Amino acid sequence: MTRGNNGPLARNLPTLRQVTTAKARNYHFYFYNPSLTPGGKLVYFSNRTGSEQLYAVDLATGADRQLTFAAGEEQHWFPFIDELTRGVRPQFACLDPGGNEAFYFEGNALKAVRVDSGESRTVHTLAEDRVPMMPQCSKAGLITFGYVAKELHEKARMANRREILWETSAHFGLVVLECASGRTVLDLSVPFWVNHSLVSPDGSRILFSQEGPWERQRMFIGEIGTGAYRPLRKQDDGASIGHEFWLSDGRVAYHGQRNRTGFFGIISPETGYRTERPVPGNGHYSHFHISPDGRYTVTDGEMGLTELSAASLASDPLNFAPIAEHDWDRTRDQRYHPHPHWSDVDDQIVFTGCCQSEPGVSHVYVLSGADVRRFLDAAEKA
Repeated sequence: MTRGNNGPLARNLPTLRQVTTAKARNYHFYFYNPSLTPGGKLVYFSNRTGSEQLYAVDLATGADRQLTFAAGEEQHWFPFIDELTRGVRPQFACLDPGGNEAFYFEGNALKAVRVDSGESRTVHTLAEDRVPMMPQCSKAGLITFGYVAKELHEKARMANRREILWETSAHFGLVVLECASGRTVLDLSVPFWVNHSLVSPDGSRILFSQEGPWERQRMFIGEIGTGAYRPLRKQDDGASIGHEFWLSDGRVAYHGQRNRTGFFGIISPETGYRTERPVPGNGHYSHFHISPDGRYTVTDGEMGLTELSAASLASDPLNFAPIAEHDWDRTRDQRYHPHPHWSDVDDQIVFTGCCQSEPGVSHVYVLSGADVRRFLDAAEKA
C-alpha cells in the first residue's frame, strides 16, 4: 500500500491508476455522468492552461488531447463553485450514449464537441435571463438540465446566500432537448430550485430534485410527454433525501438520513415499493454509485470524509469497507470532490483525488471494479 504522486492510497487494490498527470486542477464529471467512453477514453476537465477546458486521454496509450478552447468569462456554479473562472462552465459536462460527443456549457450556449476530432457545434442557446444547472444525457439520446432566473441567481451570488435560492417562486425550471438536433422536447416551469434533472434510460420520464433543504420534499418524477409531475418518495416520515439517479427505467437510487442514521434507498417509480438499507457509522454527506451488475455500491463519505468505500448490496445494514483515500476536504469546492462513478466501460471506478501538499492540484484516478469486488468478498469471509 503506497501513496503514488502524493495522491490517493489504495488498500490492497494494486490496480489503482492515476490517469491525469498535469500539475493542475483535473477532475472528472459529476457522479451520475460517465466520463469513460466505450472506446476507452476518459473525458475530463483541467485548468492546466489557465482556463477551464475539456480534455480526452486514451487509457491504453496515454495520448492526451485538448477538446475545447472556450473563451467564456465569469464561469461558475453558485453556490457549489463560486469562483469566477474562464473557459467552460466548471463541472457542466456529460457524454452522449455512445461516448462520441461531450456536451458542455460555455456561458448560456450548450455545445457539443466530438471526442475523436475536437469538432464542435452549438446545440442550444439558453435564454439570457436564465442560468443553467447540471446537464445529463440519457441512453435515449435526450439531454436535460435545470435553470434558475438570472436575476435571482445573481442576487444570491452577490449576497453569498444560497438561502435566497430556496424561495418558492416562478424563477425555476428544467429543459429537455434532443442531443442530435437540439430540438426542445420539454421546457417545464417549477416553483423551486431544480437540480439532478435526469431523463430515464427509455426517454419517457424525468427525475428531478428540489435543491434547497433536504428536509423538504426532494425527489420528483414527471412524464416528458405531458409535463405532469409528482413527488417520488414522499418525505412524511422525517427523512432527508439526496443525490438521486436512475438505476434503470424501473428503479431510482438515492441516499439520505432519518433519526441521524444514514441509509441507501432504491425505489420503483411505478409501485412506490422501496428498500432503504441503513448505513452504520458517521452518515456523512456523500455520493453513491452502483456497479454495472447492480450488486455493489461505492461512496465517497460514509467511512470518513477522506476515504472512498464500498459495500455489497446483499448486506443489510450495508457493511462498508474503505478501498482508497481521496483526501478531499470541505475547504475545496465541487471540482475537487471525489464523485465516484462505477463505469460499465471495463468495470472501472472513476474518482477525483486531491493532493494535500499542493492545494490547487487534483487528479483523476481509476480502480478496477473486479479488484474491489474481490476485496469486499474476501472481507466478508474473514
